[in-house]
Amino acid sequence: MSSPISQSTRQAPLAPQRPVAQAQPNKAMCRVGSDRLDLGRSLPPSLIEADLRLSMIGGPQLAADGQVTIQKAFVERLLRHALGGSPDIKDARIGFEAATGSYSVEAKIAIKGIQVPLSIKFAPMVDQNQVSFQLREVAIPTRFGTLEANLITRKVTEAIAHEMSVNGYRNSTDAKRGIVRLDVNGLLGQLGVLPSFASLDLDKTRLSASVSPTGNVVVGMASTQHAPEIPGTSASDIALFADGQGLQQALRGALGPDYEVQKITLDHGSLKLDGQAEFKEGSDFLTGAKGLLLLLAVAARSPAANQISPTPERMMVPLSLDIKQDGTQFVITPSIGKALESLTDSLKKAGFTPVPDGKGVRIDLNEVWKDNCAIFDQVGVQPEGAAAKLRLDLDSFFDTPWLKKNSDA
Repeated sequence: MSSPISQSTRQAPLAPQRPVAQAQPNKAMCRVGSDRLDLGRSLPPSLIEADLRLSMIGGPQLAADGQVTIQKAFVERLLRHALGGSPDIKDARIGFEAATGSYSVEAKIAIKGIQVPLSIKFAPMVDQNQVSFQLREVAIPTRFGTLEANLITRKVTEAIAHEMSVNGYRNSTDAKRGIVRLDVNGLLGQLGVLPSFASLDLDKTRLSASVSPTGNVVVGMASTQHAPEIPGTSASDIALFADGQGLQQALRGALGPDYEVQKITLDHGSLKLDGQAEFKEGSDFLTGAKGLLLLLAVAARSPAANQISPTPERMMVPLSLDIKQDGTQFVITPSIGKALESLTDSLKKAGFTPVPDGKGVRIDLNEVWKDNCAIFDQVGVQPEGAAAKLRLDLDSFFDTPWLKKNSDA
């Protein structure tokens, strides 16, 4: 059973030889700051806000409790871009009807080379435990009234699904019913809520969807695992708890072939990894430190760095990593001194600034977020598991111009 983030007695501070460089997001545009105050109160609401508790119990898959709020502006821009990408749909105008909780579209569609008017209503829903949109009241106005068109429903459904796929939003469809289901894991991963090597267990997490009177789509998540509530703020709050078994299995996937985790030992403010590292000719021991640290940071910023081509013969050498935690800082000491250089290089490639500390190196987890607006409020390691809580402005993760634009005109 998961538990609140550890508030265990802090260990004596481990003084680094020089200060660790801190991430420097554009605070003028962030909704979070190092003083834990909301610095962006004058900014418009986040396009996406997530207040979630993620629990990794007994395995690498996550159960979730909380909610993700998708602003009306996000939905409108997504629909406008998806419809605008279809060569058969022109002049789409999108609105929201509070009375029905649905989005309306007025457009022109090409049928056998002839442009005819088209009206559609989109309703957010959950289908097969996936966040979905359903086309309802698809009609072609005529002088005799409106003509419902099953063929048009299928055509528009497939067009929207295709454009979403092109833009990286994995989905599936039920074209006959006019349903486009967004892949929840793909969506959360693309938005920065989930690391690339973790996934939401939809057998343990039930989804719900509702639409507010202002047009915001609220996706609820509820699991059978105990998870304390996270107070809502103007920024997103993501908390992660992993027990020993879940953490060990997740690390096996995250660290890749370079470092094989055989055992993990958790204690107050420390953890130890026992395993085997591959020895490569022309280099020292290459460890999977990046994957480990990004797991603790609840994000894998560069999954490709963990993908190494297998070779016919591999020389594996026993290697342990002792990790001491103090706040958001960690001191990592390899059991083999020759591995320290490769460990340092791995950390630098992952975006950290390793600082020598005794026989190991010190890093700060907040360096993971140099290019985004996010900070860790709490990090804790205890015998029953590891926990982290961070606040982030998910809008800073978007790199899609049409989604970030300030005008919806």
